[in-house]
Amino acid sequence: AGNKTIPAIVKEMSDEDAHADALLENFQREDMNPIEKARAIQGLLTFMSWEKCGKTLGVSETTLRRSLELLELPVFVQQELTLRAPLPGQILLTEGHARALAALAHDPSTQKRMVEKIKSEKLNVGDSERIMGAIVKYPEKKEAFLRVPLAITDQLLKRLSIQCPDDLKALFVETLLIVEVSI
Repeated sequence: AGNKTIPAIVKEMSDEDAHADALLENFQREDMNPIEKARAIQGLLTFMSWEKCGKTLGVSETTLRRSLELLELPVFVQQELTLRAPLPGQILLTEGHARALAALAHDPSTQKRMVEKIKSEKLNVGDSERIMGAIVKYPEKKEAFLRVPLAITDQLLKRLSIQCPDDLKALFVETLLIVEVSI
């Protein structure tokens, strides 16, 4: 206080480099949520190659692409990823949950219901992926998978796989092909 000068290092740089430095500093914040990181990457890529961006941030191009994929998710999923503190008794949606939700990209209403299920049942990523995989594999059972607890979903999946195991399905398809060819 009361100083007329301060010690400083003045660094000459282009506007592009200054913008990159600002985005890089922002990217390195520990409290940055996945959507903020994805937007920072998006900003860097407006004036930087994928390779240079990856090297600058110390991540692979695959990591960059995976981050940017989060921006393709519906707004309500992105909003869930920006939440900082869960309400008492709830969990926060993670990047892993969000990536798994991409399997239901064709059906945003199911994604929304799945987000609610993840939060209400406090599902981990693996359990969430199992339910979403079941919805994709057995779309006619979607309502059941969305409404019943995880333990019941597991029982349903066991019963469904016993009723029509993959080997039996393959044999059935093979038999149909033989019958069609011989007719």
